[in-house]
Amino acid sequence: TSIVIPDSVTKIEECAFEDCTKLKNISFVEGTIQVNVDFSPCTLLTNASLLSILKGIKTSVGWKTLKLPANAEAIITGDTTMNALLQTIRAANWTVSFI
Repeated sequence: TSIVIPDSVTKIEECAFEDCTKLKNISFVEGTIQVNVDFSPCTLLTNASLLSILKGIKTSVGWKTLKLPANAEAIITGDTTMNALLQTIRAANWTVSFI
């Protein structure tokens, strides 16, 4: 299953991906994720999708929460680009958890 989130989307509810256990591909425009969002049920996300999510975070809003599936932690921390984005997101006061 694939989803492309266009830049015209201005809000995504935290539980928007609650039942998306088969979601593999998702694409965001850079800097469009501005709210708490939970991708933890999405255990099949590809590396490209994880990268798109990390690039999609708007770090200037800060104090938000990003939840990712537990299996994504090793993928993200093992990739130089994704790990750097993760550190930037955390430095901007986003709470990132792997569930």
